Amino acid sequence: MSLGDEVASSGSDICNLFASHFSSVYNSDNISISGQSSSSTNCLTSISVTTDQVFRVLKRLDPSKGAGSDGIPSIFAIKCASELALPLSIIINSSLNSGIFPTVWKSALVIPLFKSGDTSAVLNYRPISILPTFAKVFESILCPIISSHFKHFIAPEQHGFAKSRSTSTNLVSFVEDLAEGVDRGQSYDAIYTDFSRAFDRVSHVMLIHKLSSIGIDGIFLNWCRSYLSNRQSVVVVGGYKSKEFTAISGVPQGSHLGPLFFNIFINDIGSCVQGSKFLMFADDLKLYRTVNSPEEAMSLQNDLDNLIMWCSLNGMNLNPEKCHVVRFSRKKRSPTRVYHINQAFLKEVSHTRDLGVILDGKLRFNLHVDDITNRAFRMLGFVLRNCKEFRNPSTNVTIYTCLVRSILEYCSPVWNPHYGIYIKRLENVQKRFLWHLSYGCNMARKLPSYNDRLLHFHLKSLRHRRELLDIMFLYKLINGILDTPDILSRVNISVPKKLQRFAKPPFRIKFAKSNLGQNAPLNRSLRSYNLIHSVEIDGGIGSQWGGREFPQIDLFSNSPSIFKKLAAQLITH
Repeated sequence: MSLGDEVASSGSDICNLFASHFSSVYNSDNISISGQSSSSTNCLTSISVTTDQVFRVLKRLDPSKGAGSDGIPSIFAIKCASELALPLSIIINSSLNSGIFPTVWKSALVIPLFKSGDTSAVLNYRPISILPTFAKVFESILCPIISSHFKHFIAPEQHGFAKSRSTSTNLVSFVEDLAEGVDRGQSYDAIYTDFSRAFDRVSHVMLIHKLSSIGIDGIFLNWCRSYLSNRQSVVVVGGYKSKEFTAISGVPQGSHLGPLFFNIFINDIGSCVQGSKFLMFADDLKLYRTVNSPEEAMSLQNDLDNLIMWCSLNGMNLNPEKCHVVRFSRKKRSPTRVYHINQAFLKEVSHTRDLGVILDGKLRFNLHVDDITNRAFRMLGFVLRNCKEFRNPSTNVTIYTCLVRSILEYCSPVWNPHYGIYIKRLENVQKRFLWHLSYGCNMARKLPSYNDRLLHFHLKSLRHRRELLDIMFLYKLINGILDTPDILSRVNISVPKKLQRFAKPPFRIKFAKSNLGQNAPLNRSLRSYNLIHSVEIDGGIGSQWGGREFPQIDLFSNSPSIFKKLAAQLITH
């Protein structure tokens, strides 16, 4: 293994080389903090736990997880939960009352995980920390308590490590903005930023200051300070260990509290964005706005400069080589706008992979469909080669749905295609699987068509499943299961001024000039629900189901399970 000019070949030397690299990214805590912490009316000063809470967390541990630096595996804690609950609750409460986190629970085993590039280069690996089992139990108990306190402070633009938000909510919000503007003939410039080792460079002094400003105070603030400080790590590779090194900055990766603390640290980044919009998923940040004139481009550059200043004040670094610009427009010719970070010009690209979905400048999603189709076919080949000896069809179906279909449905409410060529291309993956499965079961002649095979193996077409996922996204949005007020504010409910003779669709679809606007995520979901609602009214589908009375579909009152079953039936109808 190599790191710059250094080369190591023995096990211990390789571990020390990794340790040298992983420890080199830490920040020294010499950041000056101006001003005093603002006191919050909602303060969290102390926490106590019960034996029952500890017992429930112990029983929920993953038995497949190995041991950390303490040598205690999860399976031991699960089997001995009733005996361990009381002593652990005493230790945890003692720690919370004294404001000191147990030193032995701060030790972590670090496993290098390869990213990409040359496998012999240490720079191409990132650290994964394995924490002691009881430390994870401790954090699992505190996590929901602290999360409920943080909930009111986390910016709505942050979708990472936030309850009721996800990559789907981030991308739907982004694509909705783009589709609405581009449909009106506007152009958007989006700057995708990349923080260098963001989680490892969090200043402990700055983080404690920010925790204090949102109401973490008293003994519990001291506990947070103790939790972050003097954490020891050891790199483990192939049974060899490195020398111990101390994390002088950063939040513990692999922990439950680390992501929450990181969200608080980066939460005030919105204060530097004045003329643009922004969205975050943990440390993935994108700035964007309409750019139809040099003045609007300058406004976006000013926000980027403010972001650079924020990084300087908070000890963070932007990597200009990994930052780039994407222009979203349907115009044939658009003037080139140049953006820079500290005199380093950002490259403009025609498409980018945003949280796992490929977004192109025209928002056609054809590149994404091609990408997931190719990946799904490769995974299908792997499944068919390794499962050809299986005789139970349900086993093959389960493996297919987990490993192949999941690739084809990730974030589908964002990119669900409306062009037949893309719909057919996606469906071909499932057709290939069912063709092999029917021949393996000697059912090919009895099941000649694709629809026959779908019925026999109890599967739905991918198109119907994407429609259902669209409608379920709308259901979760309306019923508060998704916490995205920005998207919810775009929903227009159709309320008649007087009693109508014929029922109208429950939602009003926003007018759009192009296919892009008409098939934007929210318009598409609303149209799909209006369609199944009209099918039910015209055909009376909801009143009888399976030989018994069943409630009609109602997005506002049905439980999630009942709504999903009725929606699936109506889509098929």
